[in-house]
Amino acid sequence: MTGVDVGRIGTLLGSIATYASFPVLVYIAIRGERAAREARRAQTSLDRGVRAETACHELVTASHAFLGVVRKLPSTEAGAREAVLDGAFTLVRRASDTVQFWCSPAAAVAGARVFQCAEQIERRAPHRAVVRSTLSALERYWCPGLDAACDGNAEFCDVSRHWSAFRACELLETWGGMDEWARFEIREELEDVLAASRTLTEEQLVNLRDVLNWGCDWDDFTIRESRWERELREATTVFLDVSRQEYSAASPRAMPGRAQVS
Repeated sequence: MTGVDVGRIGTLLGSIATYASFPVLVYIAIRGERAAREARRAQTSLDRGVRAETACHELVTASHAFLGVVRKLPSTEAGAREAVLDGAFTLVRRASDTVQFWCSPAAAVAGARVFQCAEQIERRAPHRAVVRSTLSALERYWCPGLDAACDGNAEFCDVSRHWSAFRACELLETWGGMDEWARFEIREELEDVLAASRTLTEEQLVNLRDVLNWGCDWDDFTIRESRWERELREATTVFLDVSRQEYSAASPRAMPGRAQVS
């Protein structure tokens, strides 16, 4: 056999080996691409879990901060209340939108409830702040003990200003339980005792009159914690429980604790 024949045979055998190994190479390539896809899918799932956990954390934090702003609103300067409230509520709305985008259906439903409660508070908080700040101002002038005629009992105090402040508080606190006719009958007396107490500025009186004319949910305006504030706390606690169950293992960072919504 000549050298040429040997070379041809070697080439032929090499070609056969190449064709024989082609399915193996294809199989390896397919397995590699499949493994790469699975790795990308796993990374995407992990990234989504981390984003979801972060969204939950932000909503809990925003809800807690919003509630804090609402509670301090009566003592906040009247001209600054709207901006402060709007800023806190905007954070809740944005965090809620993020939860709806990234989180599981269970977390999304619980998060929507948090936003619903915050939205109800945001609508009422400015009027509630007016009423609560008015009551606090009047209470400070019941019987401050600065007058010799002040016997410490606001209801029977001989100081006209002190008694007027007490009577104004009494009328405001019962306003929610009155019908329109009863309110009409005592409106003049309320205006008189408010003026006699010399407690409110003209701007504060204008704001209070606006709320008196609005009249909705008045009982929630006078109590120290409104129904919607209580429901926001409860909704945030439920959301926190759901988010911890869904995403506590999504990343090394732990979900916020209950202390944030207490």
